[in-house]
Amino acid sequence: MAKYSEPARRMIRIEAWALLVIVIASLVYYRSLAFIPFVLGACCGVGVNVVKIVWLEHTVQRGMTMSGTEAIRYVRTQMFLRHLLTAAVLLLSAFVPFIDLLGTAAGILTWQVATWGLKP
Repeated sequence: MAKYSEPARRMIRIEAWALLVIVIASLVYYRSLAFIPFVLGACCGVGVNVVKIVWLEHTVQRGMTMSGTEAIRYVRTQMFLRHLLTAAVLLLSAFVPFIDLLGTAAGILTWQVATWGLKP
C-alpha cells in the first residue's frame, strides 16, 4: 500500500474502520449467526470501494500524462466503468442468496464516509 498517495491510503483506512463499525452494529442488531449474510454483503461493498479507490488513483496518474481531450475521454470512461462495477456488485448480491443486498448497499455507502473523512 506504500505506492499509493496519502489520500488513497487514508480512504482505505477509513473504509476498513467503517467495515468494522458495520460488523459490530450487525452483531448487536442480529445477535445470532443471521448477521453473516449482512456482513458478507458489507465486505463485498467495502471491497468494491477499495478496488474503486485504487482504480481512481491509477486513473488520475494516467490521466495526468495525457492531452486534454484524450484525458477527458479516458477519465469519463473510467468513471463509467467504476459505476458499472458498483452496479455489477449490487446485482450479484441481489441474486446470490447468502449475500445480503442491504449489507452490500451499506458497504458501498462507506465511500461517502471515506470521502468526507478526507476533509481537513
